[in-house]
Amino acid sequence: MKTLLSAYGSFLMLPGWLPSLLLLAATMVEPLPGCAAWICALSARLARRCLPLEPVPPALELVNALLVGHLLGATYQPGLVLLGLIVAGGPACVLLTTWLRSRLQRPLCAPFVLVGLGLMSVGRSLLLVLQPLPPQHGYPFLCSLGGIFLAPNPVSGLLVALAIALGSPYLLLLCALSFGLSYALLACLGVPLDSYAQVLAGTQAMLSCLMLSGLWLSPGRASLTLGLLAAGASSLTYLACTSLLAPLGLPPLAIPFVLVTWLFLWACWPRAGGFWRFQRLLAPALPERSWERCAQAQARGLDPSSLALRLPFRGEWTCYQGFDGPHTHQEQWRYALDFVQQREGLSFAGQGAQLSDYYCWGAEILAPLAGRVLDCLADCPDNPPGEVNIQQRWGNYVMIQASSGPVVVLAHLQSGSLQVHPGQTVALGQLLGRCGNSGRSPQPHLHVHVQSDARPGASTLPFHLSHLFQDDCFLLDCRPCEGERVRAASHPAGVHLHLPVGRRLVYRCAGDLRTFTVELDLNGQFWLASDRGARVAFWETPELVAFYERSGQPDPWLDALVLALGITPLHGTACRWSDRPPARLLSRGLPWRANLHSHYVRSRRDSSWEQHGQHGRARTWACLDDRLGLVEFGLERPGQRLQARLEGIGLQPDQGIPGWRMDLKEVAC
Repeated sequence: MKTLLSAYGSFLMLPGWLPSLLLLAATMVEPLPGCAAWICALSARLARRCLPLEPVPPALELVNALLVGHLLGATYQPGLVLLGLIVAGGPACVLLTTWLRSRLQRPLCAPFVLVGLGLMSVGRSLLLVLQPLPPQHGYPFLCSLGGIFLAPNPVSGLLVALAIALGSPYLLLLCALSFGLSYALLACLGVPLDSYAQVLAGTQAMLSCLMLSGLWLSPGRASLTLGLLAAGASSLTYLACTSLLAPLGLPPLAIPFVLVTWLFLWACWPRAGGFWRFQRLLAPALPERSWERCAQAQARGLDPSSLALRLPFRGEWTCYQGFDGPHTHQEQWRYALDFVQQREGLSFAGQGAQLSDYYCWGAEILAPLAGRVLDCLADCPDNPPGEVNIQQRWGNYVMIQASSGPVVVLAHLQSGSLQVHPGQTVALGQLLGRCGNSGRSPQPHLHVHVQSDARPGASTLPFHLSHLFQDDCFLLDCRPCEGERVRAASHPAGVHLHLPVGRRLVYRCAGDLRTFTVELDLNGQFWLASDRGARVAFWETPELVAFYERSGQPDPWLDALVLALGITPLHGTACRWSDRPPARLLSRGLPWRANLHSHYVRSRRDSSWEQHGQHGRARTWACLDDRLGLVEFGLERPGQRLQARLEGIGLQPDQGIPGWRMDLKEVAC
């Protein structure tokens, strides 16, 4: 029962039991189709248990079965033959959903369309008696909302609107915008107002816009525009499908929505830049949560439309020319960076007449990412200072292909200095060669850009630099401008924050003892779970620890810990940095899950590091001991102060490994 109930909300990713209950009530406004939907869904559940098929998400099968059952119950008069068709629809949905899932990443409502059209054709051949056409109710927007669950009447539409509003107000806004566009478009084409064509075309428009702008693409101007274009296309496709299927006596069902959504998803890939910059999500999610995740990921250098690179050198270098630079970074080569070394504003010592006078001449150039060397050139002579070689534009270069496909080019290297060859696999930080002055290069410098393939002179792609310092600011996402200085983060040392699986941390929180445990799930994801059912995912590398994806029960102490640490670089350096943690860590009742603009500062004190964060009107602090790790954290804002001190460290027992706990004396920080 619980699984069947949750299937209603899962179609639009609505969380909680109340939206699902409202959607169930919307389908039960007309009892016969609503009961037929449950019979078909129960038949699908039974078929899943009996058939030896590959597992798929149960909600995917049940949603299609519910829609098929509701369709048959609303189309034909009740009888034993109709009951047989409804029962047969369950196994058919299971088989088709399993088959399509193995071939399509997003089957959407395709199983419902295929099974529904097939069983309706069988019903026509058996001369089943059709239900009388329901009267037109007016209120086309509400009727279109009810049509999402095959109940195009105002009462069902109102219940659907309430369910969507509870789960995601932004989805309800998308429904209104897409319906308005469809209504205006069809009115301009002469379709009568308040007709069934307007209502059902509006439903198709809503579904396409909801999937594209709401659930499958990151929210923003680009995805909203794309969703509204799809809404208009779905409305026109509905008219075309109605004309094509009318001679067969069959309705279009969800054919327009499925075809248009597939087309837009396949055609639009996140390589687009400028205005059309959005992200195809790995899994569907509510737009509020997607916005939150994407904002935090981009702040942490995880922008999927931009390749992340490490600095390909050691020490501090100055950006000689940035993106859209005035000299050579124009048109198809606009996304590129040039670097030199400078001291007191000069890139050379003495008179600068010899190449050896330049500070970066002969400096080691390192691989900015792991990948495979596609091509390289090593014998182009270096130019004297002030001279250029326009015949060999790039001079000596190395092309490295990333695992995701793009090609990184490092150019103007020193003649004879290359340490790699085509076909070789290189690791991050591996020596490639030395900085030179070959090709179109008037002074020794390093040129870096990313392109789509290995063709010389191919158009460049956006990229950014990660894990670097600008003065005392640690950055995970940086595109330096001309004149800005950057340096690679040194090897991490001095900041102890290690969270191995099974680790238990016991803190004194306002008189209570609270336990936080490190867990590892089947997907290899680490979680820090509290003893109150709350948890947060984290990622730990030798260079940083990053917390994200807060889930579970409310727990202000875990929220304070997540805000206090956020993303913590482990480099033993006093520094500052910024982050975009979810605003719901401070207020879980926000209807729109925005992100905070948080700023952190870390300083050294005796044998520990003090880390302070400012999050609008709230501030956090954390004390990281050199031996014990996080020994204190807290949060303070108007009307609230939380402070926790470490009182014990332990290990959760495992097979063959006994658990242990070490109580600590009060640690002052």
